[in-house]
Amino acid sequence: MAVSGVQRLPVGVGCNGPAFAISSLTVTSPRKRVPIRTVSVLSLRPMLSGFERLGLERSRGLEVAGLDEETLANPDARVGAVNVWHLWNEAQQVTGDSCIGLHLAQELSPNDFGLIGYILASSATVREALKRLRRFHRLLADSVQYSFPETESGFILRHELAGGAPVFDAMSAYVLAVPVKMFQQSFGQVPEIEEVRLSCQRPGDVGEYERFFNAPLMFEAGENAITISILLDATVPTADPALNQVLEGYAKSLIANAPSRDSAAGALQEQVVRLLPEGVPSASRAGEELGMSERSLRRRLREEGTSFSEIVTRIRRQLALKHLDSADLTVSEIAYLLGFSDPTAFHRAFRSWEACTPLEYRHRKRQEA
Repeated sequence: MAVSGVQRLPVGVGCNGPAFAISSLTVTSPRKRVPIRTVSVLSLRPMLSGFERLGLERSRGLEVAGLDEETLANPDARVGAVNVWHLWNEAQQVTGDSCIGLHLAQELSPNDFGLIGYILASSATVREALKRLRRFHRLLADSVQYSFPETESGFILRHELAGGAPVFDAMSAYVLAVPVKMFQQSFGQVPEIEEVRLSCQRPGDVGEYERFFNAPLMFEAGENAITISILLDATVPTADPALNQVLEGYAKSLIANAPSRDSAAGALQEQVVRLLPEGVPSASRAGEELGMSERSLRRRLREEGTSFSEIVTRIRRQLALKHLDSADLTVSEIAYLLGFSDPTAFHRAFRSWEACTPLEYRHRKRQEA
């Protein structure tokens, strides 16, 4: 198939769990559907806190990641993976820490791993835990893939990205160090590691890598994988079948209700909601946040039977009704949150949607309550 053009942008994926990585998103011909990669704020919270402890100012971290505290407090919010790349890049530049991925992993506590961590820890065996990791990690980030081929003495845990893209150097150690901490949490000790393969360049001082992994290290290996001497059918000491059943059911429901990551409309909605307080984003800006060109975004939306303007209008209308149902916000504040230049513009738009003014709508809803 001929390629009409290729655009590559740095893209990041999940962190509040046993993996976090950076890849490149490739936009190819109109016939090939390119998944839109996003990251849950549940992944970003512990990462941002860890970077803060390592020396990155929180306000700066939020700024480069395109976030604010309100968005960060919303457990359902997701951001474009490119935003996470900016956060990692800024943290490395500010701290000057060549081992920042390893240090960030060490900053995390078991409680930071959230639902995924609890599911793994309550699984009956290592094999079951890894299967659940592979199945449910998309709740945190949707471009990570896992494989765990079995060996005579254990298995190889291989961290991969959709499309086989490379991991950002600073994060290579992180995506392997976090699983080690997860095993330590569940087994009470660091598992015996036979070999560590990292895609990053060899740092000037490998002492911290040697102390943490206590195993032979191979840099510039073309992959991120760790060989562990634990049989896949080994029992997890923290196994809790009843708890695991409840948590797995909850994770399944979240997966079922999650918008498709291959849907341009679904991914665009999340970005528009996040960016509206700054003003209505342009299609070019929204496409950039999603790691694609404006032309590619508009084409994808046409294929899905919608358009950029239709989605923006629908979101503004839905949010307007939601905000007006609350007594906490004035009409002027709502106009600002929806990206209108002034309350008059909001009044005109709202009247076209509901055939009444915002205040008339609010009064009617209160009478119906």
